[in-house]
Amino acid sequence: DCMWVLTSSSNPTLLQLLTEPSQGQVAILPVGRACSALLVDPQQHRVVLQLLDSLMSREQDVLENVILEDSSSSVDVWDQVASRCSDLNRADLSRAIRSILLRQNGTGVLSSDPDGARLMEHVFL
Repeated sequence: DCMWVLTSSSNPTLLQLLTEPSQGQVAILPVGRACSALLVDPQQHRVVLQLLDSLMSREQDVLENVILEDSSSSVDVWDQVASRCSDLNRADLSRAIRSILLRQNGTGVLSSDPDGARLMEHVFL
């Protein structure tokens, strides 16, 4: 299991390799789900934050493209990642993720506080 290997190694390069699509193939691990699962473990915070920092430090749209192309991770999963980033005093990452989520159709803010905003997916029948 890839998650076991990641939690055993705490290797940011391995996390990046497992969550990046290669040659038109989908990534082995969905980025949002991997980040969400690893952020539960205090020993893995650094690895996840390094991955998110590297995505933010590239071209402007890289983090947005990663989130939007991560079809295996729901808005709720990415909102959990943003919440954990905020809890870890990484408001910059939290704001960046929530900003991307809020720009998408079908999401809305249930709170006037952007850092504490809870996102909601709407189902249109």
